[in-house]
Amino acid sequence: MSLKTGFESNEIFGVNIYPNPVKNSVSIKFDNVNNVKQIQILNLIGKVLIEKTGVQATETIDMSNFSKGIYIIGIKTDKGIFVRKIVKE
Repeated sequence: MSLKTGFESNEIFGVNIYPNPVKNSVSIKFDNVNNVKQIQILNLIGKVLIEKTGVQATETIDMSNFSKGIYIIGIKTDKGIFVRKIVKE
């Protein structure tokens, strides 16, 4: 299996992340949740703040207690790793 990392196109992975910027919570919708192994939210120094397995077709993650700033969502699928930057307002 080849590993794809970085800022790939949403279509490759069938992932929709909204809203961005985030006020209180972020939603992640998957076209095929069976391919998703793990979701992580990290800060910019790479510390894992949230890690979730057993993912549903639509996940809503509460970020209301997070400080304003930039965070990274990492989604591990059977096609590789999807990475997206999000902004918390």
